[in-house]
Amino acid sequence: MLLSIFRWPPIPSWMRNMRAVSAISATILLSIFPHQESRFLIPCVPLLLSCFRLNKSRLLLATWMIFNAVLGFLMGVYHQGGVVPTQLAIPSIVSNAMISPETPLPETSKVTATVFWWKTYSPPLWLLGDNNTTARPLDIDTRDLMGISGPEMIQELDKAVPQCHANPSRNTDPSTVFIVAPNSATFLDQYTTTTTTDSSKSQRDLDLLKLWSYPKHLSLDDLDFESDGIFSTLRRVIGRRGLSVWSVRRSGCP
Repeated sequence: MLLSIFRWPPIPSWMRNMRAVSAISATILLSIFPHQESRFLIPCVPLLLSCFRLNKSRLLLATWMIFNAVLGFLMGVYHQGGVVPTQLAIPSIVSNAMISPETPLPETSKVTATVFWWKTYSPPLWLLGDNNTTARPLDIDTRDLMGISGPEMIQELDKAVPQCHANPSRNTDPSTVFIVAPNSATFLDQYTTTTTTDSSKSQRDLDLLKLWSYPKHLSLDDLDFESDGIFSTLRRVIGRRGLSVWSVRRSGCP
């Protein structure tokens, strides 16, 4: 039935083939469901382009090659490129942050930590392995916060971070909560210990201390041309590229 419709005389000849039918029908089906992203339509582009007879041109060929090379490098190396390397490094980062000469632990004690991931792809949990390569056994609880807003993310951190101890000496214990997020997420600037003033520190509940960073990471989800403009957005996303791991502590503990 569907194929017979595309054989009608009013239908252009380039639409009377399976490639056009596949692309158009897929677009129609995806359009039925709400909240679909435009990138889901990318597979339809080569199908539609193959329906046209393009004139042979060196300029067109060069443009096509450069475009694919740039996009291949961008999407294959930098876009969310820090997720896997960071996940592989998480056991050693957590172990080094929680085990120090100032806070010795028994050899048989297990180190328990919670690692939040925000504004990234879902981290592959299997890359954590059994954590036998670290000095002590690790129990890492990974929580994916992809898609939630900054204030909601802070609420999740606030629930996980322990309250200040009545005994001031206990407040020097290593942090058990960590967050992984792109450097281009400017929302975190107000909580980092290196970019805020004393007055702003007194008004916040949490402190973030950067422990580790992987530079080959771009978070294209942070592109906001409408609010920040083209050049400001590119300057922020590219200039502040990288994926970092912060330890999270309660602010104001004596």
